[in-house]
Amino acid sequence: MSTAVVTPRIAEVSPRFKARIAGACEFLEGLTSAWGQVLVLGRLVVAGDAAATAHNTIAHELFFRLGFASSLIGVLFHVAWAFLFYDLFKAVNRKLSAFAAFIILVGCAIQAVTCLLYLAPLLFLRSAGVR
Repeated sequence: MSTAVVTPRIAEVSPRFKARIAGACEFLEGLTSAWGQVLVLGRLVVAGDAAATAHNTIAHELFFRLGFASSLIGVLFHVAWAFLFYDLFKAVNRKLSAFAAFIILVGCAIQAVTCLLYLAPLLFLRSAGVR
């Protein structure tokens, strides 16, 4: 009599669920990036008045930093979306899916650099001693 070894089958996450999570990541990326880069800066920047913009940035430094953090969180959601995108489409064409993920991740790197540039005005104002 032979003894069969039964191994438990690991349940694979369905493609529909992955697609929903990818959609949620993309939505959250847009929401956090828009809040950080459009709404926060829209409230602090005074068109045509650099002194008022500098004053607003220093006076509302925590709000400014929250906008920066929100933008960085947006980058993380974008990276998660890229990996989910790759995983969903690798069944169709692995090389093309990898190339698309690479392009998306390059865009994420550019987005991360622009987020770091978000802090430049604050660092400049702090080093200049603006209060």
